[in-house]
Amino acid sequence: MANWNAPLFSLPLQFRQGWRNQTMIKKITRLDVLLWLIALAYLFYLALRLLKIPMTQDEVATCYNHVPRAVWDILTYAKDAVPNNHILNTLSIKFVTGLFGMSPLTARLPVFIVGGVLYTLCALALAYRIGSTGFLKVLSLVVLLGNPFMAEFFSLARGYGMSIGLQMAALYFSWRFVENRRPTHLIAAVFSAGLAVWASFTVLYFYLPWWLFMGILIFQKSGGAGERQRQFAILAGGAVLLAAICILPVSRMHSDDQLHFWGTAGFIPETLFPLIRSSIMGHPYFDHYTLEVFLGLITAFTVAASALALWRWFKNKGRLGQDLWFFAAFLLAGTVTANLLIVYILDIPFLNPRTAIFYYPPFALLLLGTGIAFWEKYGKPAFWFLVPLGLFTLVNFDNNRNLKQSYEWSYDQGTVRVLDLIKAAYVVENRTEPFTLDCHWLHQNSLHFHLEFDPASYSKYVRMPNHYHGNEPPRADTDFYYTENWDEIVQLADQYTPVLNIAYDRIVLMRRRVPE
Repeated sequence: MANWNAPLFSLPLQFRQGWRNQTMIKKITRLDVLLWLIALAYLFYLALRLLKIPMTQDEVATCYNHVPRAVWDILTYAKDAVPNNHILNTLSIKFVTGLFGMSPLTARLPVFIVGGVLYTLCALALAYRIGSTGFLKVLSLVVLLGNPFMAEFFSLARGYGMSIGLQMAALYFSWRFVENRRPTHLIAAVFSAGLAVWASFTVLYFYLPWWLFMGILIFQKSGGAGERQRQFAILAGGAVLLAAICILPVSRMHSDDQLHFWGTAGFIPETLFPLIRSSIMGHPYFDHYTLEVFLGLITAFTVAASALALWRWFKNKGRLGQDLWFFAAFLLAGTVTANLLIVYILDIPFLNPRTAIFYYPPFALLLLGTGIAFWEKYGKPAFWFLVPLGLFTLVNFDNNRNLKQSYEWSYDQGTVRVLDLIKAAYVVENRTEPFTLDCHWLHQNSLHFHLEFDPASYSKYVRMPNHYHGNEPPRADTDFYYTENWDEIVQLADQYTPVLNIAYDRIVLMRRRVPE
């Protein structure tokens, strides 16, 4: 059996103390190298997606509709209460593109850093702390990173990736506070959790039980009453500040009825089934019973694990000690409860997959907390749970990794291929005027953005109508037409010839025939 913690090499770090030099040797082990390789490989994958996936419809809507607004309008939803304005993301894009110009890279860079990099580093730090062996540390990191649907949002210019990265930071610093009760970790947790909500208001469902847990933890803290009061003042102050910066945009969304544009079909069909489907990206692991099987497994595990965590809590006489199992169970069960209460009290619809992706980090921690507790109590028999968990996480991620499209905006996958084909035709045919291109409305946002802001300068080769034409029928007067609508393909069949098929012929680029 390999010794994970055997020194691989030593790195001398020089520190100066007063007039004397001292050398501190940090031993870097094979385990350190493996964990960092996993983290860096994950970030490399996210960076490739950032660079290769065409801009999606909703990303472009943010860049066109919200980023150009004044800062006050972004902060308060003064002129547009549409929740597509994820405040922290919009402000970050405005700042970065103001410095470096608008492009697919600069629009996505804030989410990649605040979402992807921050999430990965905090997951790595948390894996080090919750795993007692090398195997458990590696497994913890793999499970925390291993949702392919979540990974997509770290490379898209949407607020969801930012909110999950900040949520993971809040979980990490909260766990540090559970361990040592240091005010600095509490401040960092309060700051991270508040910013997570500011990045996506749906994280309020997580913030409410998290705030309650931290409050109980503070009041159960041993020590002087003065210290408890100071720590609770930090927690309460963070909540008051968050309420102050959120009250205007949330109230404007409410007054504009932006909180009720979905139906309320129920938690299972509206949130859980779509979230499970997205997390496995529709992969049929159990034929057409896949969703039902996974729902049954997830529900049975969550109920059993939460019940056992509650029993351990009672045995501990209600003390919130250093128990990752209960920590995760409280946060996950509390988030579900907050979701249900808010829906039924305020008549707000249940969440869809991307707005509910913040469920994954506490669920992953519950999986790990339960497995680690069984490992500590029973030893190797816990492998029967932990090994399949790790293997499925890896297999599912491998099955669903891709550098072509995003799951929820798959219709935008062909943007760059379309523009590259038309650019090649321009060069081969020695044209002096750009080709004209029109498309079904779904593709307009992505195509327009790449024509205007892509460093490849496609606008020299392609020209599109400037107006947004919605569901208007195709006019059949442009050189190319791009659509996923079968009725449009049939309508244009006599005048256009397909030249590029995308997504198993579901999306087609057609070129107008030259009259004979």
